[in-house]
Amino acid sequence: MFRFWLKLASLLTVLMTLFTLAAYTAGHTTDSDVLAFTSTQGDTSTLIVMDTTRGFQYSIGEIYIYSYPVWSADGRLAYYSDRDGNREIYVWDGAAALNIFNNPAEDYTPVWSSDGRLAFASNRDGNFEIYVWDGAAAINISNNLADDYAPAWSADGRLAFYSNRDSNFEIYVWDGIAAVNISNNPANDYGPVWSEDGRLAFVSERDGNNEIYVWDGKSAGNLTHSPANESFPAWRP
Repeated sequence: MFRFWLKLASLLTVLMTLFTLAAYTAGHTTDSDVLAFTSTQGDTSTLIVMDTTRGFQYSIGEIYIYSYPVWSADGRLAYYSDRDGNREIYVWDGAAALNIFNNPAEDYTPVWSSDGRLAFASNRDGNFEIYVWDGAAAINISNNLADDYAPAWSADGRLAFYSNRDSNFEIYVWDGIAAVNISNNPANDYGPVWSEDGRLAFVSERDGNNEIYVWDGKSAGNLTHSPANESFPAWRP
């Protein structure tokens, strides 16, 4: 009789283990179920990470000014905050948020490449430049006396941004070695965003109003042809 109850207890243990594993697997959170956003009440904002499948959320911390959290491919979250008295880039790895530069300048608009590099804009050299952080050091890749803004990575590792180094805002593409002016027009061009197949959409004023142009790697053409003002292009994956 004792052996019977022992076997029954062992069987129940196995069944409970399998049931627990199945329940966990059925409700397991995937990367696309995790959402980061800011929550503001009064003068205080908090960066929240929410598991939308399991219904719980985690506060990374209170901040005064923060903008545009961006996820890396390996699950790190970058954002900027002025919690240390100036705008700095932070990276949260799921356990702690680290100020990766501790620089007295202003750092903005972090964006991840597919291989885990982080591009951002900073005025640490006296004007706004585009920097690329590889996990160890940040390198100034625009390196000129003009202002450079809004870095955007392509799938193949090129970096687009806009700059007023030619007396008006133009779109530049950095290939890892040099930055080339691809818009090359006396009007203002800004807001570059890559498609997955390597086309670059941006906003241009060259037709007297804001229009969406698309550069295919050789030339840029007007996509919208409208008397209205268009802005903020975004490619669907």
